[in-house]
Amino acid sequence: MSMIKELKAAFPKQKSKWKLIKVHMVVHFEEAIKRGGLPEEYSTNMYEHFHKDCVKRPYRASNRREWSESIIKSNQFHQMLSEVESDIKEEREYNSAFYEADTEGKRVLLRTHVVFHMQGSTARRSKTDQFEIWNMALGGRLTTLQDDLESYDLTPQTLHVFTGMAVPAGSSTADSRVTHFVRANPSHHGQLWFSHAAIKGAGDEVWYGEILLLFKILGSDERFAYVQYYDVIRVDALTGCKALRVAKAPGTQRVYRDIIDVDTIFRAVHIVESFARPGTFMLNDYLFD
Repeated sequence: MSMIKELKAAFPKQKSKWKLIKVHMVVHFEEAIKRGGLPEEYSTNMYEHFHKDCVKRPYRASNRREWSESIIKSNQFHQMLSEVESDIKEEREYNSAFYEADTEGKRVLLRTHVVFHMQGSTARRSKTDQFEIWNMALGGRLTTLQDDLESYDLTPQTLHVFTGMAVPAGSSTADSRVTHFVRANPSHHGQLWFSHAAIKGAGDEVWYGEILLLFKILGSDERFAYVQYYDVIRVDALTGCKALRVAKAPGTQRVYRDIIDVDTIFRAVHIVESFARPGTFMLNDYLFD
């Protein structure tokens, strides 16, 4: 109490009369320290720091007229900027897996953040179900996943879903000197991104497909990809690029989709639909080599 009296005597014109919480708390510190030890929770450094960054600096940068609106806009801008910086940092960590893949010589599945609950019929699923969100992004192309899982004697209740995979350099049957990266993500920075890939077949055979899903089954180390295949129908004489069309399952008109081991994916490819021939696709062999 003597300290407060001294402050009042030294600064008699202080408007608050020193009736401040942080001044009053000092009176109780001695007893609080004796009872519970060092009062670590009483630091005001963080709030002082936020007050400088979020109020004082934006105010000084404003026109001093509509300062409240200026402070809010400044904080919103810096919040967006910090999110972008966070994305860049995350992408750098993401890209570091490329080098790990090069060193380790194995495929690296990244960013596990989605779980599919496969029990129950598709018709009964909620629109907020992660499976349905993914399925809607793919235009309903995951509706055959349950049947294909059962055809391989896989009847999981839960799938752990990945949004990307690093494929190490040297995995390609062609000359591949860089680590390739494939994605299967309905919201990569707000955009759909389902990569096309080259897949090892029997012998030297190469298949091409669109990766719809990268996943592993709960309780198992096996990693799979759900792929929609393309058939090669001809080679363009002018460019040397292959012309493709969506593959049909043998003996049916059903689009050919299959579950494969991720180790059969050996590089990313670029496939675009032909403007001149709807339903025909062109494989750009030069983009990733």
